Amino acid sequence: MDEKCLKAAIIEGKAYVGLKQYDKAVECYSKAKTIDPRKDSIVNGYIERARIKRTAEQDEQTASQTFEASSGAGLVSVLEKLRKPGQLMLYYIGGLEVVRQKLCSDGVMRTLFRSSGGFELADSHHEIVRCLNTEPGSLSASDVQLTALYLHVLHDACIDNDENQCHMLAMKQLPQQLMRLLVVLLLLPLSVHLSASIRPSVPYRLCT
Repeated sequence: MDEKCLKAAIIEGKAYVGLKQYDKAVECYSKAKTIDPRKDSIVNGYIERARIKRTAEQDEQTASQTFEASSGAGLVSVLEKLRKPGQLMLYYIGGLEVVRQKLCSDGVMRTLFRSSGGFELADSHHEIVRCLNTEPGSLSASDVQLTALYLHVLHDACIDNDENQCHMLAMKQLPQQLMRLLVVLLLLPLSVHLSASIRPSVPYRLCT
């Protein structure tokens, strides 16, 4: 009987999460803990996930307000321009550098990165997809720089943002891509060296 009550409380909590009623979800999960204290660690995971979702929703509301006030429009604009096909590799490298700079400014930018499809670049951007799915030994110097920059962007987007971390872990090709990115890390000094000489006006054009 207790097992059925426990499952019912968890299912009810999940339903409230789906309805974005996170406080009620936490109440249900807390009730589940009293039914069977042995399941504390499992139920605590549900509670933490509900809190992450609640924080993410609050962050997205703040990000939306920021965008409407135009201070976040720059990041969204750069992400849109990064999706423009048929550009020189230098164009995309410059765009990712701008994205990195903006992600380091505050947490709102990281939320905007997620809500504006920044993580989906790994599946939709032709050059990024190509680099992530090419044997590292076949990558050119600019390919290495693009891949290393995208790795930095993903890292910066996840700083102090639990929902972004969950989003990144849910990326379909992440395990295979991470293996390739780890190899690129070994080549990172080359990309850092190149970045000192590759500083075109591309980032400034992207922001206009």
